[in-house]
Amino acid sequence: MAIIVGGSGGFVNSNDRGDAQTGPALQSFRIDTGDLTGKAGFDLWQEELVPYWDSQPCGDVREHFRSVFESHLCGGVMIGRVSTPAQRIDRSRYRIARDGFPNMA
Repeated sequence: MAIIVGGSGGFVNSNDRGDAQTGPALQSFRIDTGDLTGKAGFDLWQEELVPYWDSQPCGDVREHFRSVFESHLCGGVMIGRVSTPAQRIDRSRYRIARDGFPNMA
């Protein structure tokens, strides 16, 4: 099943208390394409996590494409983990002009 915590591209507070005594709220985000078909998993991956890059898988994704992305943000510190099959990533001049982010390596 694809798990998206916090909706499309957003974070969700897993701790609503973010005051001076407890510190900042922990925000978490997770996508797991494990229960989707290969093509559907890859489509979700492209839509949610790689909208700033043109991504092409190295190999056939019709049968299987499993990717997991997790991130946890607490104040100014982010910890994350990504597990995904090999892909070719590119940022064309067209994409840079469209989204306005020239330095996303």
